[in-house]
Amino acid sequence: MGQKGLLNVKALVTGATGFIGRHLTRELLNKGHEVSVAVRNPEKLREAGLERDVCSYVFDLERAPEENLWEFFQRPDIVFHLAWEGLPNYSSFHHIEENLPRHYRFLKGLAQGGCPKILVTGTCAEYGNQSGQLNESAPVFPDNAYAAAKHALYLFSRIMCKRYDTIILWARVFYITGERGRPSLFDDLGRAMRRGDESFDLSGGEQLRDFLNVEEVASSLRKIAEVADQSMVINVGSGSPVSICSVVERIVSLNKSNIRLNWGRLPYADNEPMAFWADVSRLNSLLRTGDVNGSGFGF
Repeated sequence: MGQKGLLNVKALVTGATGFIGRHLTRELLNKGHEVSVAVRNPEKLREAGLERDVCSYVFDLERAPEENLWEFFQRPDIVFHLAWEGLPNYSSFHHIEENLPRHYRFLKGLAQGGCPKILVTGTCAEYGNQSGQLNESAPVFPDNAYAAAKHALYLFSRIMCKRYDTIILWARVFYITGERGRPSLFDDLGRAMRRGDESFDLSGGEQLRDFLNVEEVASSLRKIAEVADQSMVINVGSGSPVSICSVVERIVSLNKSNIRLNWGRLPYADNEPMAFWADVSRLNSLLRTGDVNGSGFGF
């Protein structure tokens, strides 16, 4: 089933009030798409400043209706499934025991009902503690409950969606920058500078990571959904590794802060690779030509 070149379509976004979701929803609206969102708490939609621009459904995955979900959401052309509960506690078995079956039932309800295309945000953590440049055909070694649940959802959903002739796009998102609500090194540093702290403790800062601004992530997700006409896994990142050290020093410089950076004061994490970035050849090929040379699912 091909839908190459989707223009002015009906899109449904779950997780629309989240970090990526807010930017993706605005990106879709700015490009002229008709956008609906599924939210548990309508107040968060108002806080995000989106309530006047989208059609909203008050919807809870824990109590999803038994009816045809695609019909329930008024037959969207594409569903962007970004919702996921329980973060940033990546080690909680809630992801496996509750999120995994709940989200699988949701995706099955859409595909079984006739939804032609679904884009789901996966995670670079599916690759596990590997080093170097990772492409979509690399083996996966998820080493926390969140990553394992996400990858299991992909494995189950790719088989299910094939049965119902639904295109599923699995976007493995790498490291995201931008103002966000989840704890991160950069958020901690920002708070320390705003407080006027004299110093800030860090590791050696030699880790190489793949960072992409959240607005660019949203743009990539929108473009992928518009042009992809077959199911596939797609890395979403910059493809250019940069050191934690260089990012931190740039943040301090941009903020004109005098905070003292205590490099090497903290140990490197045992469960994180020193160098980890995306091979974005597939993403670039897709966005450039709308073709990934028949790469299909990428497993």
